[in-house]
Amino acid sequence: MAVQVYIAYYSLYGHVERLAEEIKKGTNCVEGVEAKLWQFKAFLDASGGLWETQQLAGKLVGIFYSTRSQGGGQETTAAFHQGKYITNITKKLKEAA
Repeated sequence: MAVQVYIAYYSLYGHVERLAEEIKKGTNCVEGVEAKLWQFKAFLDASGGLWETQQLAGKLVGIFYSTRSQGGGQETTAAFHQGKYITNITKKLKEAA
């Protein structure tokens, strides 16, 4: 079974959607990895049961966004509520777990 990567995005003007599509293309180039795009609201709506049972707790998450203001990023709140690990690219993955 392939590793599944979910790319959830919100795009008002289409810029972030294009970023998400490029991330999906790059992700799908990795052998054994399958990426799926979700609009962020659809992802939250579909994952409510997983959140309630904490099945998403301990999963790694990467977040990308585009904003005019510094410190946008309200999507991190949802990731924390779902119990995901958040790390930056300068840390080794094993340090995040």
